[in-house]
Amino acid sequence: MVGTELIDRSAELARLDTLLGPSAHGFAEPEIAGAAGIGKTSLWAQARRSAEAQGFTVLWARPAETTAKSSFAAVADLLFAADAELLRRLPPPQRAALEVALLRRPNPRRGPLHRAVAAGLLGVVRELSQDGRLLLAIDDWQWLDRPSRDALEFLARRLEREPVRIVYSLRTPTAIRGLGNAVTDERFTAITLAGFGPTAVARLISGAAALPVPDSLRELLLARIARLPQAGRDELALVAALSQPVTELADLRALTRAEEAGIVEIEQDGRVRSPIPCWRPPSRPR
Repeated sequence: MVGTELIDRSAELARLDTLLGPSAHGFAEPEIAGAAGIGKTSLWAQARRSAEAQGFTVLWARPAETTAKSSFAAVADLLFAADAELLRRLPPPQRAALEVALLRRPNPRRGPLHRAVAAGLLGVVRELSQDGRLLLAIDDWQWLDRPSRDALEFLARRLEREPVRIVYSLRTPTAIRGLGNAVTDERFTAITLAGFGPTAVARLISGAAALPVPDSLRELLLARIARLPQAGRDELALVAALSQPVTELADLRALTRAEEAGIVEIEQDGRVRSPIPCWRPPSRPR
């Protein structure tokens, strides 16, 4: 797999390589499970990068606890870049339901159109998979909103020969189930991350010892922001205020300076995210 080295995860990376490799056929579904902080997101991100390097079309979502009660928040993230032409190929009820879920049109009914959204998601996935291999990548499955989870289960039960992969990370223990019960055993692969062994811990400690680790991550972040020009700080404040930060609403040149400083990451589809959890920009001095 491409990307930075993950310590003591060679066996897990090899299993993901097999599932994403050109020799794998039909639908497959790897689950990356483990305790909080054990490295699930890092392995998930490696899978995304590897798939992109191999020419997969990648749809991804990173649900959070704050969006767990929102209807179809993860479906909207997965289909963030879906163009109108792709949606127009769907039957009208499915297209209309997806446009409601994507907040592109008002909901004409009081209740959500769950089945129509699920069928529309399946239709989009099948359309995209006709042009090549497709990966749906979801980080922190336990924070998926229930309608999105139901739609993905609906999808998984109906995929078989399509060149589609769904890779997701799942924190354990949790009462939220993954997709293991939605597919046959030969299509589901559970990758459970254990704690590091003594050798890996020694490598982590020796690697950290060579780095000037600050007493406070906040102090490090504030120092990086302070070195940015005012235009860069203004763009950071703007994207932090957006519910779905995207480059088209910001000054890309100024934002690129923040990316170079390691404060934000700009995805290929234009979405902006912070690699540092719970980041908020400091208030401007008056």
